Amino acid sequence: MAETIARDTVTYNGETISVDEAGRRARELCDQMDLMERRTLVEQRTRLGSLLIDVKASLPHGQFETWRERFGIHKSKGTRAMRMAVEFSGSDGLPDDARMMRVRDRAVADGQIPADHALATLPPAKWGVRDAECVLGIRHYSVFD
Repeated sequence: MAETIARDTVTYNGETISVDEAGRRARELCDQMDLMERRTLVEQRTRLGSLLIDVKASLPHGQFETWRERFGIHKSKGTRAMRMAVEFSGSDGLPDDARMMRVRDRAVADGQIPADHALATLPPAKWGVRDAECVLGIRHYSVFD
């Protein structure tokens, strides 16, 4: 049997707020954390891709795959990361929202992503890795995503 909450207020950071307000704040913090995690993954994947591109360019021809295997970087993950870096990176090596939107808009115009799919209007700051891969055509979108 669920326990009934007896108090209707809580003190948080020296402020007395209702438990409902505390719940709203907690939900907002969770949502912000989810967005941060999603964007951080896109940033990390793009950084990885930039690094791999630089390493590949610096190694003698035919040595990149050996190097990649030596460090346990899965081929598909590396390839996807490099594609994200090429398409999305700004001059600082991080995802550039304007570039990401141009790629996404091109995918919508080409019919790769339906115009009524949520991803067609979702700001890049809210994209996760799966969203970015859908935009690039690496992963097919799903009506369940």
